[in-house]
Amino acid sequence: MEEKLLQLRLQVEYLTSCVSRLHEVVDDLEEDKDELIDENGRLGDRLEDLEDDYDDLRDDYREVKDTLRELEDNYAELRDESLEVSESKALRTLRYDYDAMVAKCRKIENERDRIRDERDQIQHERDTLKVALSTHQMLDEATEKERNRFRAERDALRIAVSTQQMLDEANEKERNRFRAERDALRITLSTQQTLEEANEREHKLAQIDNESVDMDLETDNESEAMELDPLPGQTVAVAHLPAEYWKLSEQLARANSLAALKEPLFRVGVAIRLRFWEKQRAAFPPLRAIQLALMRGNAAAHSRDCLADQSLFKLGFMGSPRNSQISLLPFADVNGQESQIEDHDRNLFRGLYNRKEYMENKDLFNRMYGCDHNDNLSSDKVLHANTFFDMPLAP
Repeated sequence: MEEKLLQLRLQVEYLTSCVSRLHEVVDDLEEDKDELIDENGRLGDRLEDLEDDYDDLRDDYREVKDTLRELEDNYAELRDESLEVSESKALRTLRYDYDAMVAKCRKIENERDRIRDERDQIQHERDTLKVALSTHQMLDEATEKERNRFRAERDALRIAVSTQQMLDEANEKERNRFRAERDALRITLSTQQTLEEANEREHKLAQIDNESVDMDLETDNESEAMELDPLPGQTVAVAHLPAEYWKLSEQLARANSLAALKEPLFRVGVAIRLRFWEKQRAAFPPLRAIQLALMRGNAAAHSRDCLADQSLFKLGFMGSPRNSQISLLPFADVNGQESQIEDHDRNLFRGLYNRKEYMENKDLFNRMYGCDHNDNLSSDKVLHANTFFDMPLAP
């Protein structure tokens, strides 16, 4: 049991450590998820800013393109005019402006391409973040399921550990009770054996005393009839009998003193019987008790300590052979109706009821209930006593 309990405790500690590690992993994943959400928000803001810049640049590009077209038209007109006249300062200025506008247009196109590439990259990162968020959600759900499973296993292990501890305590109490009953049974058996030996010795002493008296009478008769001296062997036998008589007398006195010392053990059986009656009174309401049900309960209650109970009651207390017979007799309930007992039991024990013997055997139990011989058999106290008195012992 201790090894099993230790294994259960180790499993609980291991599951607790696993749950703590899962908590740490979940916390890290939640922090990563929060960082990714913040990064996604920043990238979204950056994308909106770039889209605004792209729109501004596109408008500027259109304006520059329109201006360039106008400059080209002006340049064409001026070029036609320059064929006729020499290149003037205005033409050079227009050419310089044209080149500047072309460079600016190329720069705008490059910036537009860069913004388009950056927007595509941001869109790709955004899709990646969406996939990562969905993955984190799946991980969160799986982690929550695993956490619930670990909690259920931990609770089950705790219940198993507490149940095992309760079973161990109950087994320990049961073992202690068995040890106490075994010791009481040993003491009782030794007391009974001592009493039997004392009775045998007393019987043997009486036989020897009678034989000694007979031998003395025979010796006197023979001596008077024959007027002869007794034989040496007869004198020795007669002289040896008083010594054996005194020896057996001393053994009997010691046995009686030992029995007097162990006489309080008899009351242990009475205590066991009273304990059983108290259990029956607490378990069954007296007004609704059924005889056969109480008999089954008695058999179940004495299934483990029946040997000790029987041995103690055989020493002289409540050992009437009619205990089991009286318990099966019909009795009246509070309504005056006879209880339902099977026909073969009624026919078997009909006529065995003896009021005097029944009341004498009930003296100890009646003192418990406070009733005496003069109470009417139909009184409530006697009816309650009849319900619980002298249940048969378990076989």
